[in-house]
Amino acid sequence: MCTVVVFWRVHPIAPLVVAQCRDELVDRAATDVERWTPAGARAAIVSGRDAVAGGTWFAIGPRVVCALTNRRDGLGPRRGARSRGDLVVDAAVAPDVAAVERAAIARAGAEYGPFSLLAVDDARMLYAENSGERDAVVVRDVEPGVHVLGNFGLDNHNDDVVR
Repeated sequence: MCTVVVFWRVHPIAPLVVAQCRDELVDRAATDVERWTPAGARAAIVSGRDAVAGGTWFAIGPRVVCALTNRRDGLGPRRGARSRGDLVVDAAVAPDVAAVERAAIARAGAEYGPFSLLAVDDARMLYAENSGERDAVVVRDVEPGVHVLGNFGLDNHNDDVVR
């Protein structure tokens, strides 16, 4: 089960602290964390890469930090035609979280397997998942604090990683 723990605006010296564990499909080929420039992007990001589909599960961009987990609740599992890892790459190269939100809402959520996505910049953190009608992507703002994202959505107290 992949897990992301975010401390956002909890301490004045470290406004963002992220701990991420990728322990799902550990046999799936991936590169080590490195600085790289996604195709068509103007800026580099720092992340590992899925060697199978080319995306990533966690990335630090010039202005946006983003993480994604696959859903394992009633929304999943279901494979999509497109890689969920591309969502993270696209978010990391975005100029801000508002651009991530616009892009997420415009996506056809049914093209992706079930996902949970967190994106944060200097001003805002958002959570997105393809749980809307016909798998539409729904987005909501996240308040400052400590948050845990597992495979059952954000801060879900029925998720073992949150309890």
